[in-house]
Amino acid sequence: MDAIAVWGERPTSLRPIQRAQNAGLPVLRLEDGFTRSLGLGVNAAPPLGMIVDDLGIYYDASRPSRLEELIKTRS
Repeated sequence: MDAIAVWGERPTSLRPIQRAQNAGLPVLRLEDGFTRSLGLGVNAAPPLGMIVDDLGIYYDASRPSRLEELIKTRS
Protein backbone atom coordinates (compact mmCIF):
# COMPACT_ATOMS: atom_id res chain seq x y z
CA MET A 1 0.00 0.00 0.00
CA ASP A 2 1.41 3.39 -1.03
CA ALA A 3 -1.16 5.77 0.49
CA ILE A 4 -4.54 5.92 2.20
CA ALA A 5 -7.32 7.89 0.52
CA VAL A 6 -10.19 9.52 2.38
CA TRP A 7 -13.19 11.46 1.15
CA GLY A 8 -12.71 15.13 1.98
CA GLU A 9 -12.31 16.23 5.57
CA ARG A 10 -15.02 14.63 7.65
CA PRO A 11 -15.22 12.82 11.00
CA THR A 12 -15.25 9.40 9.32
CA SER A 13 -11.80 10.22 7.91
CA LEU A 14 -10.13 10.42 11.32
CA ARG A 15 -9.57 6.68 11.77
CA PRO A 16 -7.97 6.03 8.35
CA ILE A 17 -5.86 9.19 8.73
CA GLN A 18 -4.57 7.89 12.07
CA ARG A 19 -3.78 4.51 10.49
CA ALA A 20 -1.90 6.22 7.68
CA GLN A 21 0.13 8.28 10.16
CA ASN A 22 0.92 5.19 12.25
CA ALA A 23 2.08 3.34 9.12
CA GLY A 24 4.05 6.31 7.77
CA LEU A 25 1.82 6.52 4.69
CA PRO A 26 0.64 9.68 2.97
CA VAL A 27 -3.04 10.63 3.10
CA LEU A 28 -4.79 11.55 -0.14
CA ARG A 29 -7.97 13.57 0.24
CA LEU A 30 -10.55 13.07 -2.50
CA GLU A 31 -13.45 15.32 -3.37
CA ASP A 32 -15.71 16.05 -6.31
CA GLY A 33 -14.07 18.31 -8.87
CA PHE A 34 -15.15 21.90 -9.37
CA THR A 35 -17.26 20.76 -12.33
CA ARG A 36 -19.16 17.87 -10.77
CA SER A 37 -21.43 16.37 -13.43
CA LEU A 38 -24.76 16.77 -15.11
CA GLY A 39 -26.44 15.11 -12.12
CA LEU A 40 -25.75 14.38 -8.47
CA GLY A 41 -23.58 11.59 -7.14
CA VAL A 42 -26.51 10.19 -5.17
CA ASN A 43 -28.20 9.53 -8.52
CA ALA A 44 -25.11 7.59 -9.70
CA ALA A 45 -24.13 10.32 -12.17
CA PRO A 46 -20.42 9.88 -12.93
CA PRO A 47 -18.21 12.84 -11.99
CA LEU A 48 -16.57 14.98 -14.66
CA GLY A 49 -13.62 15.67 -12.39
CA MET A 50 -12.10 14.75 -9.06
CA ILE A 51 -9.79 16.53 -6.65
CA VAL A 52 -6.89 14.46 -5.29
CA ASP A 53 -4.87 16.42 -2.74
CA ASP A 54 -1.86 15.18 -0.79
CA LEU A 55 -1.67 18.18 1.56
CA GLY A 56 -5.20 19.05 2.63
CA ILE A 57 -8.43 19.94 0.90
CA TYR A 58 -9.24 23.30 -0.68
CA TYR A 59 -12.15 24.19 1.65
CA ASP A 60 -10.28 23.51 4.92
CA ALA A 61 -8.44 26.71 5.89
CA SER A 62 -6.72 25.06 8.87
CA ARG A 63 -3.96 23.63 6.63
CA PRO A 64 -2.60 24.32 3.16
CA SER A 65 -3.91 22.41 0.17
CA ARG A 66 -2.09 21.42 -3.01
CA LEU A 67 -4.29 23.88 -4.93
CA GLU A 68 -3.23 26.69 -2.58
CA GLU A 69 0.44 25.78 -2.98
CA LEU A 70 0.14 25.68 -6.78
CA ILE A 71 -1.48 29.12 -6.82
CA LYS A 72 1.21 30.55 -4.51
CA THR A 73 4.12 29.19 -6.53
CA ARG A 74 2.69 30.12 -9.94
CA SER A 75 1.80 33.73 -9.05
